[in-house]
Amino acid sequence: MLAGGALSHGGRWQRLRRLGARGPWLGEDLGWYSDPASAPQAIVRLWLASPEHRAVLLRGGFHLVGIAAAVGPFMGFDRAAVVTADFEGT
Repeated sequence: MLAGGALSHGGRWQRLRRLGARGPWLGEDLGWYSDPASAPQAIVRLWLASPEHRAVLLRGGFHLVGIAAAVGPFMGFDRAAVVTADFEGT
């Protein structure tokens, strides 16, 4: 996403299945923030303020999570953090 310059959930279910996620429930939250040092707190705060993202974060059945972050040029900023959190559960 960092290299492509845009956030995208496209193909997430196929990607998660290919990486070994079995579910039956899968979830994904994406985010970015222009200040990498503040990104973790800022992105989680934004996710919790969004009903859709909050529902994924607080779903009780998720028992596995994978988190990835990358820093680089994004959306016109020289250094931004792009984060994805993927969830699996029942």
